[in-house]
Amino acid sequence: MVAEGLAGADDVVQRAWARLAMPPAEWECEGAPDGERFWVVGRIAAEIVWYNHIEEGFNRSPCRSERVIGEYRCNQSTFAELLARLPEAHEAERFAQDAPDDVVPACLREGGHIERRQTTYWDLVSRDGSPVRVHFAGVAERRFHGPTFDAVSLFDEHEVLAHHHEPSARVYASGMREVQEAAREALAAYLEGDPGLLRRRDEYVAGTRAQVDDGFGCILQGPESVAREVAEVLQKAGAAASVIAHAPPGARYRALVLGRSFIVASAFRFSARAASRTSR
Repeated sequence: MVAEGLAGADDVVQRAWARLAMPPAEWECEGAPDGERFWVVGRIAAEIVWYNHIEEGFNRSPCRSERVIGEYRCNQSTFAELLARLPEAHEAERFAQDAPDDVVPACLREGGHIERRQTTYWDLVSRDGSPVRVHFAGVAERRFHGPTFDAVSLFDEHEVLAHHHEPSARVYASGMREVQEAAREALAAYLEGDPGLLRRRDEYVAGTRAQVDDGFGCILQGPESVAREVAEVLQKAGAAASVIAHAPPGARYRALVLGRSFIVASAFRFSARAASRTSR
């Protein structure tokens, strides 16, 4: 888990953790249920970093005495989330936040390749060989579908942003047992008719077979527009389907789309950089 969290971290964050890390060791913990012992992996100032296997999350607690965690805590943070709270991680994000850009550098608009991916920036090389670093802050989502891209665009509205910007809704269906075959066929046709955009329909609709077999249940949770489409599909198949509001729209983001790869974040900033030896 530690190695997995470090793998996606910026170099500066990895170096910071190298200074904080300790050889993993099991410690006692004050207030722990049933005298459980936990793995300690690092120290930040006067606090110990440890993994709570009961709650499945990393925690920070004071160290009262040698090999004793001073306070039982039950956060469910991943190691990557713990790293993201380090001062070095905040400093890396600040560059994009201080002076965000509204336009993509002209050299990238004709395509290029992604040379390197880090937590707060990706290194890009344009088709004409110009090296550019794109910094981002407040990341909500990243997807990488290969190093090459034909074009780069920055969007305030895009189909990948619907997941974040639209209200969330759930589709509850009933009466499907009587129309199981029609419901299965209708959902399959809906998935087969996917227009091939960056966020596929099966991200929301896949895994509904059990509910169809049971004849009722929550079919999906997703953007309201998707929920209404799926409800209509089921209604045409003869089932009863209702769209129930689940959550209001989230924070506003922007999307940087590089071919079929994309980053959803609150701010982006581009900077020129020196060419690396691995640039193609």
